[in-house]
Amino acid sequence: MRERANLLFTTIESEYYTRISKLKNSEEIQNTVNFQIELILTFITPIIVCFIIFIDLVIMILYTNDFSSINNMMSTAMLGLLFKGISWPLNYIYLLKNNTKKYFTLEFIGNLVLLIMNIAFFLKFGLDQMGVSYLISQILLTIITLI
Repeated sequence: MRERANLLFTTIESEYYTRISKLKNSEEIQNTVNFQIELILTFITPIIVCFIIFIDLVIMILYTNDFSSINNMMSTAMLGLLFKGISWPLNYIYLLKNNTKKYFTLEFIGNLVLLIMNIAFFLKFGLDQMGVSYLISQILLTIITLI
């Protein structure tokens, strides 16, 4: 499911970066970033809610009952997409300001935090808590981006 959300982000990205790169004044950029965050959250929130509500049914239809233990993991990970929907458009401000070093540093830190959290949570709690790992890493990335 995360792959489908990434597909949504990638699809929006091509239009968003083109649109935002044409803007010159800070107020227009801020308004466009805020609009993009609202747009992403408007698209992704109903998907997340439906996913959380129907995860049991989806698992039963697509897989066997052996996979029912991943329900909590998937539901929690889906909440992390809300935070990605906030931090993702904000990161593009750095590209606009030709601060590619900060942009790639943030991307690297985000991926590194996710990797470390995934390893730590898997070793400590097992597969069931990997969703918490993703949620926490996205919250941290959002906080770092806002700073």
